[in-house]
Amino acid sequence: MKTKPKQLTALEALEEAIRITGAQEKRRDNEFTAQEYAERASTGIHAARRMLTSAVKEGKLAVRKTTRNFYYSIP
Repeated sequence: MKTKPKQLTALEALEEAIRITGAQEKRRDNEFTAQEYAERASTGIHAARRMLTSAVKEGKLAVRKTTRNFYYSIP
């Protein structure tokens, strides 16, 4: 019987841990990032974040925070 090298087993364990913890949650179909908003609105990223934060506070947008990103959507 052939055994897997130790490094491959460790990499598989790492991938499984990431999958289990949701550390790499993907963007849903109805979500966008502040960077995407800034590009489409032809504005800077800081202004885009301010506008998005304001819209979230007013209840016009929803935001979902993951370990790496903020994803915005229409509630």
